[in-house]
Amino acid sequence: MLIPSFVRWMFPAGLMVLGAANASGQDYPNKPVRIMTGNIGGGSDFTTRLIAPVFSDRLGQQVIVDNRLSQIAIETVAKAPPDGYTLLLIGSPLWVLPILQANLSFDPVRDFLPISLADSAPSILVLHPSLPVKSVKDLIRLVKARPGELNFASGSVGSSSFLAGELFKSMANVANKGQIK
Repeated sequence: MLIPSFVRWMFPAGLMVLGAANASGQDYPNKPVRIMTGNIGGGSDFTTRLIAPVFSDRLGQQVIVDNRLSQIAIETVAKAPPDGYTLLLIGSPLWVLPILQANLSFDPVRDFLPISLADSAPSILVLHPSLPVKSVKDLIRLVKARPGELNFASGSVGSSSFLAGELFKSMANVANKGQIK
């Protein structure tokens, strides 16, 4: 497979765009490039909108940001012609959907080529200051002492924040016992 020349400058830019396949040919791009991403206002959307003008300037072509539900964006790019004109910028849903859902129409390893990392975001644990908690151990004790009274918030199912919350519940041994909703 040939990787187009524009990929060489995307690595230093820290961009993670996943294309259904590589573009080849010396006249790339000769039409607008579409970057598909997740829901409007989400992290992938924000990152895509930040880099789209830079792409457009460097490619000399219009770059269109196309927001869809994450799975729809992924499926659209997987089915797109392998010409490099339909790209995907998305986070963890691409890699975890096969675990969360059976019978997907795509295989993330077979159907996508990672190009570069676009950004990263830390996961942090925060609590309301009124809770009598000063450490993670205190939090686990509180959750076990007040089953069903506490809950946690995260991004969508399959997002890194959701998976981090589920991992915390499992590791703290409070999962599936009604302690945290």
